[in-house]
Amino acid sequence: MGQKNIIASERARNRLSQMEFAEKLNEPYSKIRNLEANPDRMKLRDAIKVADYFNISIDYLAGRTEERTIK
Repeated sequence: MGQKNIIASERARNRLSQMEFAEKLNEPYSKIRNLEANPDRMKLRDAIKVADYFNISIDYLAGRTEERTIK
């Protein structure tokens, strides 16, 4: 799956470092680092939180579609 690249690219698109993104989600930096390093182990609640923050679909986050949002 392409989650690692998607999270990193969404962070870059929003001009956020991993630390800044962690602060925005009120999560430890280590969690954000792990989400990007191990996207296949991402829990659903974390995927929802990331998708909601970036206003993207879970399917896009999982690399299942090219459509960023649900229409």
